Amino acid sequence: MKTKGLVYYTNNVPEEKIFLACQKQLKRCMEIWKFPIISVSQKPINFGQNFVMDLESSVLSLFKQILKGLEECKTDIVFLVEHDVLYHPSHFDFTPDKENHFYYNRNEWRVSSVTGKAVYYEHNDVSQLCAPRDLLLDHYTKVVELA
Repeated sequence: MKTKGLVYYTNNVPEEKIFLACQKQLKRCMEIWKFPIISVSQKPINFGQNFVMDLESSVLSLFKQILKGLEECKTDIVFLVEHDVLYHPSHFDFTPDKENHFYYNRNEWRVSSVTGKAVYYEHNDVSQLCAPRDLLLDHYTKVVELA
């Protein structure tokens, strides 16, 4: 049986209400699944095993934070999770069957916290990515080196 874990990354800028609601939902999911959470933030947070990186918010910083989380997470399979996404417990039920593939949960709804309007997207997003840790580690190491 393969082990699973979460790498949670944040630049600490979401509205606190959203930030805390998303963390609360992830905690609920992990009451079911019991996967370890490695969090990588730009300021200290009390969420999972937290690692702080003093970085400016940028795409490169995001990749560096993901890489740090992957280095610290020792599970076979990793789900990348973001600070402003509400995940359903079923999201973590998935287990990749191929060692050389990235898997995306393409069922994504975006909801405005101001208007409440929702839009459905079907696309590949890092916040919906699950893959073998070694594959992700190799990929993000190359991404950071090339940047």
